[in-house]
Amino acid sequence: MVDLGFLLISFFVITTQLTEPKTMDLIVPAKGPFTDIKKSATLTFLPTSDDQLYYYYGDAEETARDQGLLKTDNNGEKLREIISRRKTFLVRKKIDPDELFVIIKPDKQCKYKNVVDLLDEIIIHDVKRYALTDPNAADTELMRNARKE
Repeated sequence: MVDLGFLLISFFVITTQLTEPKTMDLIVPAKGPFTDIKKSATLTFLPTSDDQLYYYYGDAEETARDQGLLKTDNNGEKLREIISRRKTFLVRKKIDPDELFVIIKPDKQCKYKNVVDLLDEIIIHDVKRYALTDPNAADTELMRNARKE
């Protein structure tokens, strides 16, 4: 009788699924022509390996020329504040806040957790347009100069 009990317990433990795996749906753009985006509606995040987060508004070349990179810690409150401020800025400029386009450009040594945190904040703020891509030469140069300071 005890053997039968252990067999039943073993059967149910092996065949049941205790938790369902959780995944995040990424929206992949359809193939076709590129969509133009406004520079004023663009926010670019550059997460790094040392848990620092650099960001800028608009174009990388203009940022290098004008203000340089802005820096913050990679935590939820700061990310929420940055995205909220940008949406408020767009409303004041009479631009639809749904036109906000967030670009994430992690460096090669960036931790996976930092990118997931950014994607979580994007989902929380209902940002409809975002992209995950590699940093270009201008972004790499901006990060190199920011780390020297």
